[in-house]
Amino acid sequence: MELILPEFQPTDLSQIILEVIETYRPMAQQQGIELQVNLPADAVQVLGDAKSLGRALAAVVDNAIKFSPDGGKVGISLLPHENWAEIQVEDCGVGIPSEALPFIFDRFYHLDEVNGHLFRGAGLGLSIARQVIKQHGGEIAVQSALGRGSTFRLRLKRG
Repeated sequence: MELILPEFQPTDLSQIILEVIETYRPMAQQQGIELQVNLPADAVQVLGDAKSLGRALAAVVDNAIKFSPDGGKVGISLLPHENWAEIQVEDCGVGIPSEALPFIFDRFYHLDEVNGHLFRGAGLGLSIARQVIKQHGGEIAVQSALGRGSTFRLRLKRG
């Protein structure tokens, strides 16, 4: 299923990040997780659909909070480069088993248990995030280590 996106407009990534953070702050506080945000002083714009980019980032932030069951920190950074921008979402959670990494962006794939922690989900969030980022001409990637957390990188062309 392809997502149908409206015509792309100049979109401020900092604003999208701030909106997602405000949405997820209560969930993070409930789990004792500190949200740390690192944004550049100047606006970083891409051509895109703000609503769908927000949905993609929300899926990644939701997972970062959900898979950090023992509290800790989730960091969201915006790194501008000349031709592209990268949003990094880093957690200190349970991590993703190496055998699961190739599948985490597949539709309906989700981890029920990691290191004795049980998690719930439909397995759609990261597949939607990947689809949105691809339709924006970007890339999404992850690095993870069990017991040390994960770092997701959403890279988008600047425009």
